[in-house]
Amino acid sequence: MLKGAQTLSFNAIPPGPVLVNGTVTITATSAIPNSGLAVTYSSLTPLVCSVNSTSGLITGLTAGSCGFAADQAGNTNYNAATQITVNVAIGKANQTLTFIPPPAAPFLVNGTITVNATSATPNSGNAIAYSSLTATVCSVNATSGVVTGLTVGTCTVAADQAGNANYNAATQITVSTSVGKAAQTLTFGAAPTLTVGGTATVVATSAAPNSGNPVTYTSTTPLVCSVNSASGTATGVGVGSCIIAADQPGDANYNAAAQVTQSLTVGAITTFTGTTATGTGTATASFTGGGSTCTFDPANTALVLPTATNFSGSFPHGWFKFRLFGCTSGSTVRVSVTWPTLAGLGYLKFGPTPTSPTTSVYYVPANLAVSGNTASFDVTDGGLGDNDLLANGVIADPSGPVLLAIQAAPLPVPTLNTAALAMLLLALGWLAVRARQTRTTLR
Repeated sequence: MLKGAQTLSFNAIPPGPVLVNGTVTITATSAIPNSGLAVTYSSLTPLVCSVNSTSGLITGLTAGSCGFAADQAGNTNYNAATQITVNVAIGKANQTLTFIPPPAAPFLVNGTITVNATSATPNSGNAIAYSSLTATVCSVNATSGVVTGLTVGTCTVAADQAGNANYNAATQITVSTSVGKAAQTLTFGAAPTLTVGGTATVVATSAAPNSGNPVTYTSTTPLVCSVNSASGTATGVGVGSCIIAADQPGDANYNAAAQVTQSLTVGAITTFTGTTATGTGTATASFTGGGSTCTFDPANTALVLPTATNFSGSFPHGWFKFRLFGCTSGSTVRVSVTWPTLAGLGYLKFGPTPTSPTTSVYYVPANLAVSGNTASFDVTDGGLGDNDLLANGVIADPSGPVLLAIQAAPLPVPTLNTAALAMLLLALGWLAVRARQTRTTLR
């Protein structure tokens, strides 16, 4: 007796292509009667698809045509069934991108954040590429996803992944975030030194990048110093702590800078040097006392020619006319003036006195002492020597070395005995009294 034949036929085949990494199951049926042995399945194109030999599950490996075969072995009564085959199309798989959410808070102009998109596995293995869809608002590094804010607004970044022979290009995805105004930061340089009446320049720089708007300066202590708003040149007005503030306005992309301040110590001027008004040489003046804020007023301190002419004598070096301010009210200062020479000269002060408040007179300054070419004397605020006679912390006083008319042609003095020396001292005393009694109207 001959062995029986076995006949295989495929069951319904699902429509449409199977995608790479996708699966589909195809089965075959053996006509009855048959050997009862299981139908087995195999891939005729193992580079394109794999097949589970028992279940008929096909898995796409690469895009192409998958050859699928079904077989049934024979036994002692049945011959092996004739192999049947079917071709299944394996199509390109899709790639799916997903953004990891960026930080919720906005990042700033010139600031950076990193966006990150992931591709579901399996995929082509191609790198994800980033691009800015709002190029005026932000830029993005195509590889790293580092986003830089350029201007205030909404920044939109796209992510793409190219396909290959087995994967379609991923559908582009986007993510948006806000770009906020950047901060501006000002920093002062080293504080310069400054004295009353002097100038010094402060410089505050704005960290780059910034709005490009100019830095402006103001003095928060106008009684101590003033400042040019554009150049930052400060001028000492009075002794003390000078505080300069710097500001920088913002614009569409930058906030105004936080105000910064710099403190300068405005020092007192306690010495003065210049050429005498008559050109006889250099004179130097200084003072002590009056308190820590007492200072020469450089705008009103000078070596000048005498302004009073009703006087029977001359001032060969002119006057030293000074003004002190910021002094302790009612205080006494000790003024010292070194002249080119004081040989053969007296020393007089010109101005009103507590006993002659409305008429200026010549008189010997209080506690006058002469050492070499230096004359030292006391001036009291609001008292003797202070021209305004007010205890207001301001002291004004012109004075200078004097050559009395009687001394205009001095004769050699012979050696004197004790009696003659006494007579000479009396005569000099009389001259001093006459000098103090000379009065002239304040001009």
